[in-house]
Amino acid sequence: MNYSKSQKFFVFLWSVCLLFGQINIEQAMNKVASTMNVSIKDLKIEKKDLEFYGYGKFRTKLFERLIDNPLDIDPFIRTLSRTILNNCDSLWAISYFSWARIDEGVRRGFIERPDEFLIKKLPEGVSLDTALVNLLKNFYNCESVEFEIIPENLRIGLFLILTEIKNSIDWIQKGNKNLTKDDIDTIINGFIDAGGDGISNLHIEELIEKTDFKALAAGSMDLGYVLQAAVERMRDTQLKEKIEIQTKYGLIVLSTIDDDKFESSFYLLVIDFGGNDTYRSGGVSNKEQPVSIIIDYYGDDRYESEIGCGTGIAGYGIVMDLYGNDFYYAEKLGLGTGIFGQGIIVDFTGDDEYITDLYGIGAGLFGTGVVSDISGNDKYTGFEGCQGFGFVKGAGLLIDREGNDLYIARDDTIKYPSAQSPEHNASLSQGMGFGIRADFTDGHS
Repeated sequence: MNYSKSQKFFVFLWSVCLLFGQINIEQAMNKVASTMNVSIKDLKIEKKDLEFYGYGKFRTKLFERLIDNPLDIDPFIRTLSRTILNNCDSLWAISYFSWARIDEGVRRGFIERPDEFLIKKLPEGVSLDTALVNLLKNFYNCESVEFEIIPENLRIGLFLILTEIKNSIDWIQKGNKNLTKDDIDTIINGFIDAGGDGISNLHIEELIEKTDFKALAAGSMDLGYVLQAAVERMRDTQLKEKIEIQTKYGLIVLSTIDDDKFESSFYLLVIDFGGNDTYRSGGVSNKEQPVSIIIDYYGDDRYESEIGCGTGIAGYGIVMDLYGNDFYYAEKLGLGTGIFGQGIIVDFTGDDEYITDLYGIGAGLFGTGVVSDISGNDKYTGFEGCQGFGFVKGAGLLIDREGNDLYIARDDTIKYPSAQSPEHNASLSQGMGFGIRADFTDGHS
């Protein structure tokens, strides 16, 4: 019988799987290829076979590259993983890595880094206070602030962050100018209501085509550069009392080392210097308030909300937690999730726990999501679309550099039963790419 290259490839993979436990992978590959009288280089899934059955328009260059050379998958992933792990504590780098996976990488900072540019032009003394007041009044619509109670390093960090948030909002508005609040509400509710069935949205293809993902990538990378520089400048700051500043984009909170509770409100920026804090909201963006950032320096903190922190919905949601054993919980979806935006959690130290239901702990759906946990013995738990999940035009990264960690895609309770095996959940987790199958709706798979 004559086989196509695609058929030979699947026979080859099956044979290698049978042999894998007996000899090493290279020996297994050579043995099977020799038995089939084919060259290993000829084993591939041919594009014409894929196109015969339907072939979505948003496939990435990486998909094309690896489908054409499937045996390159292993060395490529090993190299990519090493590179990501070596840079997992860099906010701009993990932002770039995720956007690049969906062909939207932008080389921001290649000529001049945005943090260095801002620091070079940073006003000093009274001029800094005047610039900060003008920024808060003219762009953020704030009332006057008493800056004499704010230490200088904090004033500098605040100026850098708020200047870059302003720039980021410009990038977000450019990237998502065709995306309405109703569009986002429909998508989020569709994900939550449909659960494991994904979404059926007849104009999602149009929304993707009208989104400037490179603008979203540029803004998030610039913000990453500046945030990291500002965090270092503010590291040893102490405040005697909490300061709250109301803006048109949400609340700015500069907090103390006390144990604080951040209840349901929209937070543009929280900078907390210590204490075992509880966050009921924050670090989640939306169409009308496109940036939300939490920077927490010390303490064993709890992040608990319906949509998990570090979720960028039509914008950027970012959490940077520097010290402590922390607990992250999303009742429905989120935790390092991007939906027409980018969501990031970077946790630098401690034994941490992450729990979500759907689409979180490093999930990208028409956007990019990252959880990067630098050290500690951590636990990751979710039902579906979690722990490194990429949807259409999306990339999700779960990065964990060191520690004795536990990864659980729950199967103890059947919440999203598999069509093939209803006694188990369809987890789609722990390194999973998924798409919209629209054979039974509008045909736009």
